[in-house]
Amino acid sequence: MRILIVLASVLIASCAYGANDIMPIALQFSPTLRSPGMEYWKDLRIPTIDNDGQIAFRAYVDDVMMDGGDNSAYRTGSDGFIARAGQQAPGLPDGARFTVLTNLQINPSGPAAFMGRVQLPDGSEASGIWAESTDRSLRLAVLDGTRLQGAPEGTILAPLDNTVADNALNRLALPTFTVNGHGETAFFGRLDSNNSADSSLALFSEGGGHGLRLVARTGMDVPQFAPGATIYNIEKRWYSTFPLNDQGKTIFTATISGPGINEAHTQGLFLDDPDNGLLLLGRSGQPAPEVGPAARLAWFSSPTLNNAGQMVFIGTHRGDDGSELGQGVWTGTSGNFHLVARTGDPAPGVDATFSRLPAASFNSPLINGHGGVAFTANITGPGVDESNDSGIWAQDADGHLRLVVREGELFPSTQITDDFFFDPHQILLNNRGQVAFLAGGAIWATDVAGKIHRIVGSGDLLPFHHGFTDTPADAPVEFVGISPTTGGEEGLGTSFNDRGELVFYAYSQGNNTGVFLSRAVAIPEPRALALLTVAFLTFRGRRNGGC
Repeated sequence: MRILIVLASVLIASCAYGANDIMPIALQFSPTLRSPGMEYWKDLRIPTIDNDGQIAFRAYVDDVMMDGGDNSAYRTGSDGFIARAGQQAPGLPDGARFTVLTNLQINPSGPAAFMGRVQLPDGSEASGIWAESTDRSLRLAVLDGTRLQGAPEGTILAPLDNTVADNALNRLALPTFTVNGHGETAFFGRLDSNNSADSSLALFSEGGGHGLRLVARTGMDVPQFAPGATIYNIEKRWYSTFPLNDQGKTIFTATISGPGINEAHTQGLFLDDPDNGLLLLGRSGQPAPEVGPAARLAWFSSPTLNNAGQMVFIGTHRGDDGSELGQGVWTGTSGNFHLVARTGDPAPGVDATFSRLPAASFNSPLINGHGGVAFTANITGPGVDESNDSGIWAQDADGHLRLVVREGELFPSTQITDDFFFDPHQILLNNRGQVAFLAGGAIWATDVAGKIHRIVGSGDLLPFHHGFTDTPADAPVEFVGISPTTGGEEGLGTSFNDRGELVFYAYSQGNNTGVFLSRAVAIPEPRALALLTVAFLTFRGRRNGGC
């Protein structure tokens, strides 16, 4: 019986991953799922999904099938619309109403947040960030033009929507803030005063339940680094956000200036701990962990963290004589960092070593809730050229690096070419160690066994609603999109949850858009597993047939 159950499990996994089930969630010009009257979706945007399978996306809605309508933020499930244009904006005087909503994302634990623009009762406009509490009530996190805790006297927060940018190609509104599982936010902004010369860039956070406060700003003293040291610049990630975990901690890098600080000792890696203040995790010039006594860290980049406080970052290191030694990926906790990979190391799964070509060895480091790390990297070695010199690597459950996919590998019906990593900032990692990514015009994902699957891509047929019939008709996809890179616990919304469900945006000719859900690499629910096991045992005498 035990052998049969094992065989049943194998069959179940095979069946589960054998069918690429894609289900439309919302389609251009199709009726909305929850409206007081008949309304239609328009101009749908990149969705995110939580670990319970609820999907959030932004769209316009209207009662006629034409362009325009009310901008809205929507979540599937029992909640429906989170907010929409024309509604009263929470936290503001009566009559203050939303006019534009952007940058919607949902934390994998559930709370949603978005950036909004409002018209105030006096006719003026303002921008702000709204976030849900754990009970799903919507609250105002911050409004521009206000004085913030810890900011210098006489300064106010500059308009937040100056940094909003919608990518017209794939409807990806780049997030400018993060939201953790408690509905707390962190964001990058600018402080303005009456004298524009006093304007400074700043990082703010609500993490830890202490209210919104200034974490760091240009010109701020950082005695943790050195006496008289000040922040010269706060280095943003490519989409202007900073990680924020459920403990309320955020991590960032900054260049430092001050007495005695030379070019070799100019950067710091900082952790904001809401209970212990700003902590210096590392600085340029210190020994590079596990590399050797003659190697020193020169530069930090792309730091991020998970809810357990484990971190990952890329570090450039040099010799004592200033010679360039390459790059490495480090992970761990404060004061206890371990090397995952570095320039010159053998690259698992290929006859090559990690290299620094053309400019960097490693990109897009991710860490999930179990401390598993994934990243993209360049390689060099026999037979390596521009068509196959990059790939994605991830740690397995034992912490060993494995190759996820290499540029140039041949898959059914397609070959990943030299533009494979045209966007290394759309790679996702969940807590089961599964990886999803956008490459070669398609979305790919691994199952729990590490096998890679093509989910959807350019040229595939998906059902789109064209507005002239009640039944959606299949049409070829022109391009697809997913959320930005995340390991799921840094405060960014993800398109790939811990159940292996993947949501994506698709566009077809004629300005037809849609939000879709794929369960191609999803883990079957326990009830489905039980039913499939019973079915297998019942019909185990069958010698032929399939999934």
